[in-house]
Amino acid sequence: MDKKDQKAANIKQSIQQHGNPKDKEVRAEASHLKRAILEIIASGVASTTEDLERFVNCTLFSCEKQRPFRFDIESLNQGSSLRQKHRHHGQPASSEEDPEAESDPISACVRFLLKYEFIRLQQHSTTGESLLVATQLGGACLAASMAPRDGFLLFSELQKARNCFVLETELHAIYLVTPYSVAYQWQNIDFLAYLERFEGLPEAMKRVGELVGIREAFLVKALRASAKAAEDHQAMQIHKRFYTALALQELVQEKPLSDVAAQFKCTRGMLQSLQQVAATFAGIVTAFCTSLNWNLLALIVAQFRERLFFGIQQDLLDLMRIPSLNGQRARMLFNGGVTGVVELASCDALRVERILLDCLSFQTEQKREGEDEYEARKRLSLRNLYVTGRAGLTVQEAARLLVKEARMYVQLETGVNNPDWQEESQEVVVAEQEESRTPAEVEVTKEVKAPVPEQEPASENMFSSPASEPQSDPPTAAAASFEVSSTDSKQDIECFHNSLIMNFSHVLNDSKVVTGSGGKYDQLSIVDLCASADLFHKFQQLLASSTTISISFGVSQFTRSRSVIGGNLLVNQKSKSEQDEIERNYRTVMEDGTYLSGVAFTLPQDSDPDQPDNAVFYLNLRKDSEIKCNLKQDLIRKLFTREDLTIDMFDAKDQLKLAHKGGLLDLKQEVVVSVRDPKVACWLLQAEDKVIPLQAMVQQYCPEMTAICQLAGRSPGSTGPASNCGSAIDAKIRCTVESFLVHHLLLSQLDHFTTQDRPQDMTATFTSREMPIHVALARMELVGFPADGAKLGALIARLKAAKERIAERVRQLNGGRKLDFGSTREVAAVLKVPKDRNGRARTSRQVLERIDSPLAALVIAWRKIDSNLSRTIEPLGRGIVGGRRIYGSSYCFTSTGRISMHEPNLQTVVKDFRVEIEPGTVEMFSCRGTFACEDSSKVLISADFCQLELCVLTHLSQDRKLLAVMKSGKDVFRGIAAKWNHIEDEREVSDELRNYTKAIVYGVIYGMGARSMAAELNVDEDTARTLMEQFHATYPEIRRYAEKVVQVTRERGYIETLTGRRRYLPAIHSTDSTKRSEAERQAVCTTVQGSAADILKNAILRMARNLRKYRERLALGEVELVLHMHDELIFEAPRDQARKVGKILKSSMENCANLSLPLRVKVKSGPSWGELVEIQV
Repeated sequence: MDKKDQKAANIKQSIQQHGNPKDKEVRAEASHLKRAILEIIASGVASTTEDLERFVNCTLFSCEKQRPFRFDIESLNQGSSLRQKHRHHGQPASSEEDPEAESDPISACVRFLLKYEFIRLQQHSTTGESLLVATQLGGACLAASMAPRDGFLLFSELQKARNCFVLETELHAIYLVTPYSVAYQWQNIDFLAYLERFEGLPEAMKRVGELVGIREAFLVKALRASAKAAEDHQAMQIHKRFYTALALQELVQEKPLSDVAAQFKCTRGMLQSLQQVAATFAGIVTAFCTSLNWNLLALIVAQFRERLFFGIQQDLLDLMRIPSLNGQRARMLFNGGVTGVVELASCDALRVERILLDCLSFQTEQKREGEDEYEARKRLSLRNLYVTGRAGLTVQEAARLLVKEARMYVQLETGVNNPDWQEESQEVVVAEQEESRTPAEVEVTKEVKAPVPEQEPASENMFSSPASEPQSDPPTAAAASFEVSSTDSKQDIECFHNSLIMNFSHVLNDSKVVTGSGGKYDQLSIVDLCASADLFHKFQQLLASSTTISISFGVSQFTRSRSVIGGNLLVNQKSKSEQDEIERNYRTVMEDGTYLSGVAFTLPQDSDPDQPDNAVFYLNLRKDSEIKCNLKQDLIRKLFTREDLTIDMFDAKDQLKLAHKGGLLDLKQEVVVSVRDPKVACWLLQAEDKVIPLQAMVQQYCPEMTAICQLAGRSPGSTGPASNCGSAIDAKIRCTVESFLVHHLLLSQLDHFTTQDRPQDMTATFTSREMPIHVALARMELVGFPADGAKLGALIARLKAAKERIAERVRQLNGGRKLDFGSTREVAAVLKVPKDRNGRARTSRQVLERIDSPLAALVIAWRKIDSNLSRTIEPLGRGIVGGRRIYGSSYCFTSTGRISMHEPNLQTVVKDFRVEIEPGTVEMFSCRGTFACEDSSKVLISADFCQLELCVLTHLSQDRKLLAVMKSGKDVFRGIAAKWNHIEDEREVSDELRNYTKAIVYGVIYGMGARSMAAELNVDEDTARTLMEQFHATYPEIRRYAEKVVQVTRERGYIETLTGRRRYLPAIHSTDSTKRSEAERQAVCTTVQGSAADILKNAILRMARNLRKYRERLALGEVELVLHMHDELIFEAPRDQARKVGKILKSSMENCANLSLPLRVKVKSGPSWGELVEIQV
C-alpha cells in the first residue's frame, strides 16, 4: 500500500474511533442547550412550551442556525415515533445521537431531560396545560454546577455507592470525591508499583476497589503496555481515579507531602493540585447529595472538603478554623492537650508558647564559637514560624496570635462584643459560681464576659468624645475597637458593625505582634464632617491653622451589571440599580469601576484641645449630604495649593493619581504642597529590603497600634488598605484607620532619622528630593506618553509578517523542514553547534554571532523580532488608551535608587533596527517612531546626559588620567582607548576597539565578573580578565577607590551616595565568600549607579522649578515631563518654543550637581520619539 492509501486508511480509522468532528460539534451544542433549558426551567423563568420556545429563539444558538424553532408537547410524541422507526431499521438512537437532534434540537433536549428524570411534565390544576418542572435530580445538577450528562454519571455512581458502601475504611468516600479529570492530569503511572500496592492493600480497601471496578487483570494488561488496556478509556479512568484516591488517603492521614510524592512517583506540585481540585469536587458532591436529600451520604462526604484542603484527620477540623494554623501546628496543639477552638481561646498564651517550644529542637540563643552576630540572628530566625502574609514570627508572637485569633473567632460566633477572657487559674472559681445555671449558660460564661453597656449621649461640643463612658478593665487580647462619635448616623454605625462581623477573616490575617494590653490606642473616634454645616466650617478653620495633616482617600468598587443567560433577572436588575445609584450619587466614579467614597483627615492632637483622643475626620463624598459637592472639592483642592502645608499620605504617588482620576484634583492646578510618605521613609531606612506593607511598618515602628491596624484589613502587596477596593471592609473604616496610622508612623520614622549619623542629611534627602520626585512622577504618569495606535498596529502587523517570511526562508534553507526557533536542541542540531564540556549546546546570541551562516543570522533576527513583539510592542499596543496616549507606572523603590517602570514599560522600547530577510534586501523597523505627538503644534524634546555614570566614577575616584580624558570634550571612549593602548591619534582608534573599551568601562562600573565580560565581548575568560587588568593598570585610582568603598562599608554597615542616601549591606560581614563578594560589588555599584540616579532626580526637580520660574517671563506654553529613560528626560512642548525649552532643560541638567568635571547634556527634538535630531541651544 502506498503512502496515499495508508494516509487515507489512518483518517478512516481515526473517524471510526473518535467520530466525525461535525458530529462532535453537534453533540457539544446539544449539551450546552440541555443545560440552558434545564436552568431556565429550574429557575422558573420558563415553565410552558411558549416560554421555552421564546427563550431558545432569543439565544445565539438560534441566530447561528438562522431559523426560528417551534416546540410543543406533540413534538415529543413525534420524536418518539421517529426513534421507533430508526430502531425498526436497525439504527438505535441514543440520548447523545438522537436523529432528530439537529432538525428539532429543542424536542431532542427536552426528551433527554424527561427520559433521565431531570424534569417532569405536570398538569395545571385549573387550565389543564402541561407544565415543565425540574425534579430533584435537575436541581442537584444546578446546585453542583454540573452539566446534565456529568450529573447523571455522578448520580449513577452515588446511587451504586448507597446500595453498597464500605464503612470500614475512608477510601470509598475519598474515591467518590476524587474528580474525573485525574485521568488527564495523571498521565504516567508505574503500573508495576500500582499492582504491588493493590495486592498489599487490606481486605476492606480491596473490597472498595472491586466495588468501583478495579481488576487485577486490567493492571496486568496495562503493565504489559497492552493496546486493549489503553483503548478501554472508561476502565483506565476508573483505575487512575482509584490510584489518585490512594494518594489522597495518605495525605488526609497527615503523611508528609514529600513522602507521598516519593511513594507514588509524582511531583509535589501535582499532588497539591490534585488535593485542591479534590477538595473543590468534595464540595460539589456534598451539594449534589444535599439537593437529593441524601443526607447521610452528604454527611460522610462533607468532612473531606476541609480534610483534603488541609491534609488533616477529622480530629483537627475544629482547630483548623484558625487562619494562622496549618496541619502541623494544629497537631502540635492537639497533642499538647488543646483540642478545639474554645479550649485554645481559654488558654493562657504561655501554655501555647510552651507547647510550641516543646515541639521544636533546642537551640542556644548565645553566639556559637566562630559565629558573628549576623549569623547568630540568621540561625535563630530559622526557628521562627511562618504564616501566610507575614514575616517569620517568634514562638512567643505566634502563641499570642493564635490565642487572639481563637478568642476573636469565639467572640464572633457567640455574638458577644468586648468579652473579658478568664485565665485558666480562674476557671475553677468561675465554674463554682455558675453551678446554679444551666449547662449552656455556664459554657458561654466561661468563655466570654457580658458586653459593655451602651454609652451615654455625647456632650454638646461637636468635637468632644461621649460625655460618660463606663470604665472597665481592658481585655487581655481583644482587638482594638472604634468609638463612633455622636455625629455618625445610625446607618453609618450599623454599616460599621456589619463590616466588622462579616469580615472576620480579613481582621485575622493582618498582625504579627499582638499588643492586647489596652492603653492609649485601643479606640478610634470617627467624626463625620457631613453631619452638619457648622461642623464642616469649624473643620475648615482647623485646617487653615494646621501645618501638618494626614490624608487618605477611600476607594470602593461596584460590579458593572451584565446579563447572564439563565441567570436570575432580579439579581441583574438589582446590580444595575446599584450601579445607577452610585453613578448618580458620586461624582468621583472612575473608568475601572471604582469610585472615591470618602476622604479621611488626621490632625495633630494639639491642633484643637476640644477634639476627642485619637480623632479622625471623615468627609463623605456623596452628593445627597448637607454639604455640597463643590464645597468638598474646593476644600481638597485648596489643601494641595498651600505651600506652607505638609500632607502625609501612604503610597502618595498612587493616591495623587486617584485624586486626579476621581476629579478631586485637576492637572491644570499644580501640586505645590509638601508631601510625605511613610513608604518612602521606610525605604530610606532599609533600602536593601523589599517594600513592606503598611501592617509590617506598623509592627516595626508603632507596635502599640497593631490592634487598630487589624481593623483596616489586609492589603495585597504594598498597597494601602484605603486603596484596597477589593476588600469587603467598608471604605470609611479602611481610610480612617490608614490616615490615623500614617500620621503616627511618620512621627516615629522621623524619630528614627534622628538616631542615624548626620540625621539632617537623611531628613533633607526624604523631604527635599525623594518626596518631590514622587509628586513629579505622579503628574508624568497622569499626562501620559504620546502614542499613535494606528502606527503601532501597522508595525505589529509588519513584524508578524517579517517573522513568517523569516520562517519560510529558514524552511527553504533547511531542506523544506520547519524549524522551532525556541528549541535550543533543534537550532543547535541544524547549525551544528558544538557542545560544551557539560554536554550542552548553547544557542545564545553571542554564540550564534560567531557562526558564519545565513541560517544563524535569520535565527537571531527571528528571535529579536519575537522578543520585541511579545515583551514590548504588543503589551504597549494593548496599553494605549483611545489610540492617543499610553500611561506608564514608575517604580522608585529599587536598591540603587534608579527609577524603573512597570507594565507598560516604555523603557524597554528598542531603537530602530534592521533585518536582512532576503539576500541584499534590508528592512528597517522603527518602534520608537510610533510614539508621536498627536497635535502637530507640539514636539518631543529629549535631553540625555553624556556618560553620566562614567562622570560619577571619575569624580569619586579622582583618577588624573581619566579626569583629563573626560574634560577634553572629545569622544570619551575613543580617548580612553587611545590612552589605554598608547595610540597618539584618537582617529586611529577603530570602532571595534572603542566598543571593547566601552564594554570594559561599564563592566567595571557594574561590577561585572570575568565570565560575564567574556560573554559580552565574545572572548574567552582569560582574555577578558587580561583586558580588565590592563584597564585597572592604566587607571589605578579606580581600584583603590573600590577598595576604600568596601572598607568603609565594613566599618559602617552601609554605603552612601553623593547626596547622602544610604544602602545597608549586612552581608558585607558574612563568612560566606559568595555573599560577601556580592555585597562588596553592590557597595561599589551603589555609589556609582545610586549617585547617578540621584543626579537625574535632581535634574527633574530643578527643571520643574525653572519652568515655574520662567513660565510667565518667557510666556511658555504647556511643557510636560512625559518620560524618564535611564539618563534621559523627555518633555512634550510647543513646537515654536522647542529651542527655548531645550535651553532651560540643558541648563537645568548641567547644573544639577557640583562635580569636579562638567556634566554634558545632548538635546534633541522631533515630532516623534524615533525622529529626534540634535539641536543647538
